[in-house]
Amino acid sequence: MSSERDWLASAGIRPRKRLGQNFLLDPRIPELIASRASWAPGTPLLEIGPGGGALTHALLAAGHPVLCVEKDSALVAVLRRRFAAEIASGRPLVREGDALELDSSVIDELMSMTTATRVTPAPEVVDARSVPSTPAPESHTPVTPAPGMKPRVAGNLPYTITTPLLLWCYANARHLGGAVVMVQREYGDRLLAEVGTRDYSSITVWTRAHAVVRSLLRVGRSSFWPRPGVESVVVELRFPDPPPFAGDRATLEKILRAAFSQRRKMLQNTLATGLDIDKSDAIALLQKAGCEPTARAETLDLEQYSRLVRAWANGPASR
Repeated sequence: MSSERDWLASAGIRPRKRLGQNFLLDPRIPELIASRASWAPGTPLLEIGPGGGALTHALLAAGHPVLCVEKDSALVAVLRRRFAAEIASGRPLVREGDALELDSSVIDELMSMTTATRVTPAPEVVDARSVPSTPAPESHTPVTPAPGMKPRVAGNLPYTITTPLLLWCYANARHLGGAVVMVQREYGDRLLAEVGTRDYSSITVWTRAHAVVRSLLRVGRSSFWPRPGVESVVVELRFPDPPPFAGDRATLEKILRAAFSQRRKMLQNTLATGLDIDKSDAIALLQKAGCEPTARAETLDLEQYSRLVRAWANGPASR
């Protein structure tokens, strides 16, 4: 852990609060992520915010082609030095840019990465200006993705951009196989929440509409520099085909926003206000969907919200 921090410091890197940077130092965490994720050999990976490259190293060592997107130009320089051998091989490993400005073309670029390189760690470098854990290309074993293999997303997501990045993944879910992301534990609890619990929210239902979710591991505060105020959790999102929800997503989003706008109120009231309909129409809508008008938003599962979407499309409130 100290060597990872030492070479970052020697390169003049300091965590930037404005970018929500907390560098992962514990080498066991990236290895666990790479081993526990349900990725087939050679799966192309888009890594968001690689930081100093701790996870990047583990993903490359596991045989995955990796395309990193990093916003901090100073870190881009460090990454290009650390993975100079991989970049020299002709693979587009590091790109400077804002992950929030990604478009679907990055997925096409990932699909063009047809091989990956297995790497072995180099001996420790004495020169403090060099990266002590730089992977050396001593052996190269091409790993060819299976036909039709979809790329995945990976990354340690800053809290301030977690939701926008997940929404980008969901919007492109039909082109992606899934994502493995590290998020603050409280946010992870919302993604993993069960119906009827305090953490169950609109993002829970929206996530279930696109993905099957599971927890991979929890990560303590001491694994980062600087130490964050909360613990983190690594979750895996798998995007099945067909998706869990096949209805109109715009309507689902509208209903979820209305339903969870005031959690303490009954759905007959929140839907009437949020959908701008009479209370009697909201009651009729809920009854048509087989839902109790006096229920609250956190007590409905995805199937019940799906029925609400269908009822809205076929009911008087839609005309």
